[in-house]
Formats: sequence, C-alpha cells, structure tokens
Amino acid sequence: MNYQNAILVLLLTFSLDSAFAKGDPIDSRETDAAIEILTVKKDIEFNYQFCRGKAGSYGYKYDYLSYIWELKNKIFLQSSEKMFGNLPASKANQIRQGWEARKVKMLSERKNADGNENGKYCSQYFSRILDETTDKLRSPKQDLTPKLGSSEDVRIAQRNIDMEVGCMKQAYNRDVKQFGDVKKACSCTISLTLRRMSNREVDEYLTLASSKNPQDAMQFVNKRISNAELQACFK
Repeated sequence: MNYQNAILVLLLTFSLDSAFAKGDPIDSRETDAAIEILTVKKDIEFNYQFCRGKAGSYGYKYDYLSYIWELKNKIFLQSSEKMFGNLPASKANQIRQGWEARKVKMLSERKNADGNENGKYCSQYFSRILDETTDKLRSPKQDLTPKLGSSEDVRIAQRNIDMEVGCMKQAYNRDVKQFGDVKKACSCTISLTLRRMSNREVDEYLTLASSKNPQDAMQFVNKRISNAELQACFK
C-alpha cells in the first residue's frame, strides 16, 4: 500500500474515564459549554450523513473530514458527553429535541436546492471544518479545560490525538481512497508507538519528525520498534 510510510508512527485511543463522574459538581457555564460543543458535533453529524449520501464514489472524502474533526476535538467531546449524561432527563430530552429540529431545518433547506447547489454546499461546509474557519468552540473549550486534569496530562493526551490527526490528514491529502484501511493502520501504528516509547521518547521523536531530516525520526523509531511489528499494522 503506497501510504504505509506516511503513517508508520501515528493514533491514540484516549479516554477520560475519570472526568465528570456522576456526582461531580458542574456549574452552569460548564454545562452550557458542553451543550454548545455537542450541538456543533450534532450539526456536523447531520451534514456528514447528508453529504456522504450524495457523494457517491467520493464519499470517502467525507469519511476523512468528519473523522478528523472528531479526533481533533476528542477530549472535549468525551467530557461533554459525560456532562450531558449528568443532566436531568427532562433537560436532556429538551436539548435532543432542539438537535432534531436543527436537523429537520437543514434537510428542508437542502431538499429545496438542486444537485449542484448541494454539492457546492457540502464541499464548502467540510472545507471550512478542515481548515477550522468554522471552529466555534474556542470559548466553550476554554470553559471546560480546567476540568480535564493537569496541564501536562492534557498536553500528552492532545499530543497523541494530534498524531493520529496528522496520520489521517496525510492520507486525505494524498487522496488515499481506502479510508477504513488507513484508519486501522493509523490506530495500530500509533498504539504500538505508545507501547514501545516513553512520553519523553515520543516528544523526542516528534521533534525529529518535524525537522528537515525525517530520516533521523525513522532511525529513532527503528531502534525501538521492529519493521515486522510495523508492517503487521498494514495487514
């Protein structure tokens, strides 16, 4: 597979199991931030479902874009979902009804547009998601950040997630159509890397990888992970 070298060292499945456990005190600002984050997620899901269904053989592009967005925001999404789970049932149902109304409104607007207009809409919508020009989450993320743990824990978690984001973006930019294979390979290689390297070594590797001589980064990896282990991620 021609994308193997591009994704030999990249993903993390990070879980904030202890964040926002049942009974944690949650102030209204944090709750509002969580709902805002989940509302943006729902909007993207609705648009992904619509655009993916209209894309035909180009649907894999929307698989990448939707997945990359979720990865980039994974820490905040997981925390927001835990907070949402702590809401009273009546409040949660009211919010869900609002999300459904947004979906109905979007589908109604798109139903009245022709194929070319919808194609342009989908292209522009997800392009803005990828380049972050529609990122409305800066303020709510700031409101939730203090609940995520120590700054070092958050840095490490986001660093690991960003490795998979980089992995997926490389394949997307190279127009690799096998989204499922790429996702599996990224997950496997980055999980393997995190098992074989300490946090300090991962930081060192990333510094080398961002330098002008990527061969140094590959040599660093090869001293810690066998080629056979890496190649197994592509089977």
